[in-house]
Amino acid sequence: MCFNFLDASLISLTSLVISFFAFFFAVRNSVINRRPHLIFTEEQVLEDNTLKTGFYLKNIGLGPAFNVSISEDIIKKHDFLKSFAEIPRNIASNKHTLFYLINGNKRIIDNNLVLLVEYEDVQGNRYQTALKQMKHSFKRLFFHNIFIKRNRQNAT
Repeated sequence: MCFNFLDASLISLTSLVISFFAFFFAVRNSVINRRPHLIFTEEQVLEDNTLKTGFYLKNIGLGPAFNVSISEDIIKKHDFLKSFAEIPRNIASNKHTLFYLINGNKRIIDNNLVLLVEYEDVQGNRYQTALKQMKHSFKRLFFHNIFIKRNRQNAT
C-alpha cells in the first residue's frame, strides 16, 4: 500500500513538473513569435525608367515594431537619415519604409556604416538592431525604461 501511494505521488508530481515546463515554453514561444526584427536594406528599384537604389528599414519579424527611434547623433552624421522625422514610427510585420532614394547603382551600406535603431513590440518590450561592418545584431533592452526615467529625473 505504501508503494502505491508513493508511485501515485511520484507520477502526479512528474506530470505537474512537465505541465509547468510545457506552459512556460508555450508562453515563451508565443512572445517570441510576435517579436519584431528590423533590418536595414538596400534595394534597387526602377522608377521612371531610371535605376535607383533605395535605403529601407524593413521588419522581417512576425510582430509589428512600434515607436521606432534612431538617436539624433546618428541622424546628424548621415545625410540619408535626414528624412527619418517624416517616416512612420510603426512598421508592420513583413513591411518596410523608405529612408532614401538615389539615382544609379550606388552603395549606401558599406563596412564603415554604423547604425542603431530601437523599437518596441506589442507588449512594450524594447529591442535594438545594430548594423556594423555590414552585419546586423539584435538584442532586447531589459532596463531601457529605467534608464530613461533616471535620466529624466536627473535633468529636472
